[in-house]
Amino acid sequence: MSVSEREAVRQARLADVLAALPRINRFSAPALAQTFKRPKPHGGERILTTFFWEDDARVRVLKSALTPFVSLHDSQFMLAQNGCRRGPASVREALLRALGEEKGDHVFLQFDVRDFFGSISHAWLEKHLGLDRGIVRRFVHTGEMLIVPSEEMRGDRLRGDARKENGRSGAGIPQGSALSSLIAEMVMAEILRSDAVFDRGRLFTWSDNLGILIPRGEAGVVEELIRAAFGRHEAGPFHLSSERKSVTSEFKFLGTWYCVEAGLPRAFIPEAVARGWADNVCADILTADEHDLELMEQRVRGKEAAWGWWSGMADISAEVRALIWAAREASSHKPH
Repeated sequence: MSVSEREAVRQARLADVLAALPRINRFSAPALAQTFKRPKPHGGERILTTFFWEDDARVRVLKSALTPFVSLHDSQFMLAQNGCRRGPASVREALLRALGEEKGDHVFLQFDVRDFFGSISHAWLEKHLGLDRGIVRRFVHTGEMLIVPSEEMRGDRLRGDARKENGRSGAGIPQGSALSSLIAEMVMAEILRSDAVFDRGRLFTWSDNLGILIPRGEAGVVEELIRAAFGRHEAGPFHLSSERKSVTSEFKFLGTWYCVEAGLPRAFIPEAVARGWADNVCADILTADEHDLELMEQRVRGKEAAWGWWSGMADISAEVRALIWAAREASSHKPH
């Protein structure tokens, strides 16, 4: 496509968008969304939702309207608020600092809220968000959304509450939308403020993952109290899986491993884990075409963003990039 043709397409699309803008402010019809499955990093599948563009624009308007009124808990690290630094690096720094400051025999309790997005009560959202209840039903939770499974795009539109794909009947928000992560953080903040047990240790929260640093002698009681707090909250109920690890042995939280050795905390990526990732990528490179090699580059960039703080990442990255370069060189010399 020539430069002039690209510009003509751009102008045509822009005209279509501008012509449709007056419709964005209409919140009377149910949002139309498509669901699709994506594998989780550690096994299993996650159902994600994407809205068709007009409804996506409406959802973003609602997010902008709610954002100024969100009050997160101090332990939540996923979304930035009031200029506070957030993100994976902040979790790592805060947890290392806490591990260095806490003395005595401690354990790290980890909790994962099972199907958190699918368990959020529709009635609670309608009562507490401060939005018109009809808008909440059509654009925030799955009650009146029109949801089309990706493999059945040509089939009938089905209501989210009838399909029950997003949790029990009367519960669930569409995971993956621009608004849902904000709603989930708002709900989590309310839960964390609802019970004094969350003040009994150093708490770290990322989406539906929680970790709390606690003296070993209190771990059993705190674990049961946290389960009870999630189980009885009116925004749920929510059910948790949990794991308990001594801080003097290796434990993993949000993709990073931690350990306290001789009183000194450290964060690291195990060599075997890094080696396994590199071997998998290198094996894929050996059978990749030019397009696939670009995908390999994206995988490397993604891992560099996640593991760039780790001292061993530079060598691993250089090794994989060298193989990508060699594969491109070999491909360029093949007869076409």
